Amino acid sequence: MENFFAAPTRKELADHLTRALGWVAARPQGEQAPVVLIYAWNENDEGGWLMPTLPCQTDRLDALRQVLKKTAAPDRKPELC
Repeated sequence: MENFFAAPTRKELADHLTRALGWVAARPQGEQAPVVLIYAWNENDEGGWLMPTLPCQTDRLDALRQVLKKTAAPDRKPELC
């Protein structure tokens, strides 16, 4: 028997990120992780991709952007790596 996993819909992906950010925010100050890990930018073979693919499918990035726009702290500037 083969395992098959369907890619998340835009809403499912947004909901996952919302829950992850909520979980981090709910931790006591000294136990908060400063990051949520999202798998993965370019795992195209495994279905975990976020990067746009032809013909410029940006649904996954758009979903994450909508969540992050709502949850961004207004007094903090994003840090670049």
